[in-house]
Amino acid sequence: MTDYDFHDSMIQVEMIFQSHVISFGYKEYSLETYVDRGAFAKWKANEACADTDEMRTSLNIDGILRSDDPSAIEVLTYLQYVLNIAELARRTFNREEGEDYGFDIRIYTELLSKVREILKVLNYELRYSHEKEFIYLLPFDPASDLIGDKDDSWMSAVTEYRSELMAPSLERKRELLVNLGSEIERLPDNLSPEHTGLYSRIEFLLNNVNLRPRGEDDGEVPERIASMDPKELEEWYDETFRLIMLHILTAESGESIEKVDRLADECGIGIHEITRDEIDELLGVSKEKKIPSWAIPNEEEIEVRKEKRRKIAEAEAAAEEEVRRVVKRKKEPLFDVRKVIWTVIIADLIFVVFLLFYFFLF
Repeated sequence: MTDYDFHDSMIQVEMIFQSHVISFGYKEYSLETYVDRGAFAKWKANEACADTDEMRTSLNIDGILRSDDPSAIEVLTYLQYVLNIAELARRTFNREEGEDYGFDIRIYTELLSKVREILKVLNYELRYSHEKEFIYLLPFDPASDLIGDKDDSWMSAVTEYRSELMAPSLERKRELLVNLGSEIERLPDNLSPEHTGLYSRIEFLLNNVNLRPRGEDDGEVPERIASMDPKELEEWYDETFRLIMLHILTAESGESIEKVDRLADECGIGIHEITRDEIDELLGVSKEKKIPSWAIPNEEEIEVRKEKRRKIAEAEAAAEEEVRRVVKRKKEPLFDVRKVIWTVIIADLIFVVFLLFYFFLF
């Protein structure tokens, strides 16, 4: 992952985690032993485990702590367990215990600080779901903060879908997307000109990629969708989720715009709506051809470019002619065979005549 020593950091967290944080007279409790007194059994997110020991075993917490080189998922699994037990202990203490109990806020704060240090290295953040009484660890995403003021049903669905540790199944993703789709239908500006395009595409995906149940009037599932394997189908589910998040953010921008308008009015300045022509002028775009004015050549530049093109054409033609000449020369034989043959024949005839002449004389 990085040069950061996650094993050593988790051991430090575990030492703090096992410290006695809560006391009652002579009795002292770690966060785990405290919640095992009854709070764990009532916890919505206990995954049907009887106590913290059983949950530690199911998550392989001790095995993760023994690993010298834990993976990112293992580190996050451990930290998510620690944070949820710590939060469960804090909520239970504040709700049920009286003045006779002591809570060492210093140790508790030190624990959270160390956990946040590791999360910062991993670029993760925590999200708490009141509905599920559970802390999720999610990749840091500034955009998710912008929908943080939605009711908990929104955030629970968004958080669970994004969670790598919970790893929702394909069927669970389908349920979450259907729920989110029902929520965005209530947004007031879905059919406004600036939102209708995005909203229409979300509705198309919700109605056609095996998300919402099909009615009798919807016809059969399109062949393109029916032929998708689970991997491709999940990719389209993830794309639907991204579009829903984008739609929520753009729909929420109206409230932010109103706030800015009120501030501008209070300042007595007002908002100047920038026009398309002003943007074109700022970018140096020609109104006629819609290309940057600096890219439009003058007459002198045009002539220079023509001359350059002419010279390039002449050079290319000369090069082609030279290539043809060289190729032609290579195709020609090094000597004429017929000339050689006739030369040999004539030479032989001359030699024969010479021999005959010699014999007649002598």
